[in-house]
Amino acid sequence: MRLDGIWPHVWTVAGAIVFVLGVFAFTTGRLGVGLICMIGCVVCLSGSLAAQRRLKKRRPRSR
Repeated sequence: MRLDGIWPHVWTVAGAIVFVLGVFAFTTGRLGVGLICMIGCVVCLSGSLAAQRRLKKRRPRSR
C-alpha cells in the first residue's frame, strides 16, 4: 500500500492547525508568535501544493 496520496492532506491539515494557532496568538497579543505561525502556515500550504503536483506527475491520466 502506497502512502503517497496522503501527504497533500497531511500538509493541508498541518497548515490549518498552524493557522488556527497563529490566529489565537494574534488575538492574545503575541504578535511575534502569530507572525511565525502565519509564515509556518504558508510553508505548510506550499508543501501541500508541491505534494499534489508530485502526485499528479506520478499518476498518468487514464482515458
